Amino acid sequence: MIRPHNFLLFIACVGDQLSLASQLVNRTIDDTYGDSSTGLMVQYTPSSNSLGGPYWVNNEQCNTTAGSCAITPSTNFAFDHTWTQTTYFPNVHNISVGFSFSGIAIYVYLIVTNAPLNSSLVSNVFCDFRLDGEIVGHFSHLTDNSSNPQFNVSAFNKIDLNPGNHEMLIETTGDQNSFIIFDYALYT
Repeated sequence: MIRPHNFLLFIACVGDQLSLASQLVNRTIDDTYGDSSTGLMVQYTPSSNSLGGPYWVNNEQCNTTAGSCAITPSTNFAFDHTWTQTTYFPNVHNISVGFSFSGIAIYVYLIVTNAPLNSSLVSNVFCDFRLDGEIVGHFSHLTDNSSNPQFNVSAFNKIDLNPGNHEMLIETTGDQNSFIIFDYALYT
């Protein structure tokens, strides 16, 4: 037999759990438009190349600057119809995409392009994920030579974060060429 005070305690606990669950909200961080909730923008480094031009370029820059992008996936399947890309070469030493968020979970989505190996275009992806200063994940994708880009590629996620503010960094270093197209992140 359930005693009334135990039943009320049970209802109170379930109610607290339902209340907490109803407060969880997904927010997005777009490569171009930034955080949908706070308005904070994504930070790209380095910001310029040795010639003074942008190192990271978004889809609009690729479409308006003649010859600036050899690979330009359609924006029709990209989140908010935008993406931002760069090619990493070891002489650059480090490239990164950084953003802040407040939550308990993070999901990062890239676009991968699959340019044929014989095209001389860099299409392989190699990157690390640094959360609050610690490397917590890696992502690699080797081209399948199909020339078919893949959208909404889940490159990283972590769902057991302590509630609060966090710093996310997607970075590429080392001795392998890498082509990065950041599309968006989702956090809860």
